[in-house]
Amino acid sequence: MRPVDRLSALHGPAPAGSRAVSASPAAAWPRAVRIALLAASLGVASLTTAAASAAEINTPRGIGPALMACWKPPHGTEGLSATARFSFRRDGSLMGPPRITFARLGESDKRARAFLNSIADAFNACTPLQFTSSFGRAVAGRIFTMRFVPSAQRA
Repeated sequence: MRPVDRLSALHGPAPAGSRAVSASPAAAWPRAVRIALLAASLGVASLTTAAASAAEINTPRGIGPALMACWKPPHGTEGLSATARFSFRRDGSLMGPPRITFARLGESDKRARAFLNSIADAFNACTPLQFTSSFGRAVAGRIFTMRFVPSAQRA
């Protein structure tokens, strides 16, 4: 299984007030780095966090909370947001890297990169998700969209 690219390509023109940030698609993490991230509440593609593995997911509504449990937005990223588009295989692994379809990234490149990297980290930490066999068959190949907004804005 391939880890999620650190920064997926942004698609389409950037809306006013947002900027596209891109990186080389070859920015895959070595296994040792991913294992170290697990110790810091992030994981590797072959492991799941306690929140994601506590119960099998049987409905589409379970996907968002499972991924959000793994997302740790960096401090100082209030006001930033991004929308990711992705799909799963039957076994809960990702079908390719998630795509950022919209992003409001502010003015600081450093903050924007940290914010987008935290989203990639969340996908790497949580996938493969634990689907029931019937839900895995039903969800395979379907496209999901999820918005990532730091918690101060979600409240």
